[in-house]
Amino acid sequence: RAEALKAATEALMSEEHVKENIVFLTDALSVITALKNQEDNNLKELQVSLHQVCNIF
Repeated sequence: RAEALKAATEALMSEEHVKENIVFLTDALSVITALKNQEDNNLKELQVSLHQVCNIF
């Protein structure tokens, strides 16, 4: 679910020592599809969090 991915990104951003290569594994097809299509406005916060993680690491 989107909440789990968002919690994972927040946890990573709060860590001091994180490896450069990070992989998120999820089977939430609805979340992946919605992020890809950018049609679900409820996932904007998740998109921002994922983008921040990409820029930090």
